[in-house]
Amino acid sequence: MYFQLSPGNAVGTLGYRWDQGYPVARLVRISLPLAACGAVALVVDDTGEKVEAGAETAKREQKLPGLMVSSDIPGAFKAAVLKSRLGVLPDDPLLPALGQRQPPAVLVCRESVGEWEVAVPHNLLGVMARGNAWEERRVAEFRPRAGITAEARLCGAECAGAEEGAGSWRRWRDGDEVVSLGIAVEAEGASIRWLSEAIASPVAENVARTDPV
Repeated sequence: MYFQLSPGNAVGTLGYRWDQGYPVARLVRISLPLAACGAVALVVDDTGEKVEAGAETAKREQKLPGLMVSSDIPGAFKAAVLKSRLGVLPDDPLLPALGQRQPPAVLVCRESVGEWEVAVPHNLLGVMARGNAWEERRVAEFRPRAGITAEARLCGAECAGAEEGAGSWRRWRDGDEVVSLGIAVEAEGASIRWLSEAIASPVAENVARTDPV
């Protein structure tokens, strides 16, 4: 299963929900307790770019050199490269293999300067769900009209049921900034800072130098 670290990046996929026939799409914030499940995060970044919080829009739109961020390189080839570096057999699906290894692992892959994607093996999600180890909160809801995003509403911290804690519906168009809805973007900055600190740690530097991904 794939997750986004950026609320804006996640909202950018709304159009796919309407194509699939969903009447409502929900932006949900989830905390994945990797340590509680004995799992690790493998950070995949081959761009050579510095990890920063609050990257400018112009920077976000730049096409960075690197395997993972290139839209011209097929996903199957990217997976093959990762399998080779991580010791996964060529015919084995990548994510299930990462979920079965010891310790199990999730992939954190850079998509652009300020956008990252998290890929979690399904069996690891099952472990988290059985132990009630993760925290999940509905942040906002969106609904379409004539196949495009038309309205949105913010959900408060107490938002549990379909209507409880939810704000009023307001006009929304694809491309609008999530901050205009009142979504706190600090979570994105915190995520990027966490990555920056992790990549700069002595352990990460040692791994990167001996076996770069």
